Amino acid sequence: VSLYVIKGTEIVFTALGAWGLYRLLARHASARAARLAAFLYPLYSLALMGVAAPCESVQAAATIWAFVWIAGSDGDRRAALLGGLRIGCAVTLKQTAAFEGAGLFGWMAWRAWRCREGRALAVFVAAGAAPTVAFALYFAAAGHLAEAYTDTVLLAYRRSQLWLNLKPVAGYLEIPRRLFVLAGV
Repeated sequence: VSLYVIKGTEIVFTALGAWGLYRLLARHASARAARLAAFLYPLYSLALMGVAAPCESVQAAATIWAFVWIAGSDGDRRAALLGGLRIGCAVTLKQTAAFEGAGLFGWMAWRAWRCREGRALAVFVAAGAAPTVAFALYFAAAGHLAEAYTDTVLLAYRRSQLWLNLKPVAGYLEIPRRLFVLAGV
């Protein structure tokens, strides 16, 4: 991959992120705030180290568009599908997007409880899990699921500095128990 492809990808996704911020703020704030955010977003994106870590630009745009779809809907299953897919893709690029996904899930769960309608929430959860499940199936079919688990889950926990001793086994179920222990539950 050439530097032109990396920079081109970064530029396209930075523009998509700026447009997404504009759409989100124009709907929920003011047109002036929307224009200002869209103008400042490319400057902010310079701090994301485009060439060194272009996944940041792609992940940020996917996360912004997940919020655009979810915040713009009122229990709409199509919006839940598109928002879930976008946050699911963001998580496959950078695991920390799961925190934003948890925030969107909380918002969707609150709406579902308030409206007594859970179909949009179920669609959001299924769509959010779909990219990760698709990658897991791909790596399993290629015979590399254990390596995918080791290179994503284990390395992410090691970078977190939580001092977890996870075993390098795909599908290891000790992770939730360890997190509960860390939380003091």
